[in-house]
Amino acid sequence: MNTDQITGKIEQTVGKVKEAAGEALNNEKLANAGTADQIKGQVKETWGKVKDTAAEFRDTARANADVRSTNAQADGHEQAANLRERVVAGAENLKDKVNNKLDELKEEQRERRL
Repeated sequence: MNTDQITGKIEQTVGKVKEAAGEALNNEKLANAGTADQIKGQVKETWGKVKDTAAEFRDTARANADVRSTNAQADGHEQAANLRERVVAGAENLKDKVNNKLDELKEEQRERRL
């Protein structure tokens, strides 16, 4: 677990407290800020996991490259390239999910105003 994951979990907890306090005090701004903090924390925690996973793959690829011949090193480079592609695709997917959730929250907020 790295600092991004830890701070992400902390931000989520702080966000939950803010949201609950905002709801208890009937303060929409505070409740919304808490929700935003939770989302930012989830993103940060996920980013930390992505970094850890990438580091594990990198370390494995390096270890394999040390043991294998030049052909095996080429395979390691290919695996690393594939991993980078998957990480980017996963990050884009996460970004889309976060953006969709934010849009949903905005829509719910608009509906509450009506």
